[in-house]
Amino acid sequence: MFVVLVGWIVALLVLVDGGLEVARAVDAPLPRRLRNPGPSLIQRLGERVDTRPGFVIGALALAVVLLLYPFVDSALRLADVAAPFRYWDFGAYTGALDRWRAGEPLYVRNEEGGYGGSYLYPPVFLLVVWPFDQLSFDTGALLWELCSVLFLWGSLQLLTRELGHRLRLWERGLVLWALVGFHPLLFSVKQGQISAFLAGFLTLSVVCLLVAERDSPSASTVGYASGACTGFVGVVKLVYAPVGAHLLTDRRRFLGAVGAGVALTVVSLVAFGVEAHVSYLDVIRWGKSEPVRSPLLWMAPYFRPLYALAPFRSRSGSSAASPSSDSRSQREGVRTARRSRWASR
Repeated sequence: MFVVLVGWIVALLVLVDGGLEVARAVDAPLPRRLRNPGPSLIQRLGERVDTRPGFVIGALALAVVLLLYPFVDSALRLADVAAPFRYWDFGAYTGALDRWRAGEPLYVRNEEGGYGGSYLYPPVFLLVVWPFDQLSFDTGALLWELCSVLFLWGSLQLLTRELGHRLRLWERGLVLWALVGFHPLLFSVKQGQISAFLAGFLTLSVVCLLVAERDSPSASTVGYASGACTGFVGVVKLVYAPVGAHLLTDRRRFLGAVGAGVALTVVSLVAFGVEAHVSYLDVIRWGKSEPVRSPLLWMAPYFRPLYALAPFRSRSGSSAASPSSDSRSQREGVRTARRSRWASR
């Protein structure tokens, strides 16, 4: 349903842009900005064929992969190969909200004594998810991810404009479709994660940073906004904190990040109380003490689409290429464990 909704948005943008092209062809009265949209992306790439042919070929190849992958993913899901849309993480968010409304702790330990499989973010983030929790689970999760991706898409358009490029409506639509074709982002959407939402804030931070570097009346205020966006991301997901390195090079951005952190902390304490934040410190300590997992135990959905290539593996009979029986049985055991874990979901 998510991919279908995005497809409808893209189709609408393409149709509207086609209508504008017809209006220009018949000299219909249009705002000046719409009368001359400028060269398209294809035209700008064509201008670089002679000077940078490798770049043009690479850009077109990447565009083809990103634009086709949503269809490939749909086929893989029909074949029960690619991960389905289950929104697991969104379920963890709504579960924490249910416990909060019931007067129970936000953070609960599992049978192994850790916090794996439950809500792991700071309490304040639940205020972002709360409006979507007022709907049914499937509708709320769908709208949560759709709004997150659209937010990222809008931030990318602002960044493109700030870099001096103007996109036509159909090009904006293709950018949105290309986002869906970016497998890491699509996988995070399927899981109901916050990656697109935080990526939107990071992109917005870059936009504000570029604006602040210009000599304009709003440069000072926008500099604080850049830091605030980065600070928000660092507060919500601590592992993203290194993206705040740029804060150390500018006083306004640094103060903006500190101000955002303080404001979020105050709001969070007022809404959820001190006890929830003490429990969150336990979650952080647990995360730091958790042993590093072997790559063989990483989530099967990351690699499951590659299983479709299994019939095409080379079957060399040489002893150098043939694994030992112990290695083969070990790998079969890992595959069996992955399949069992996948089926249990």
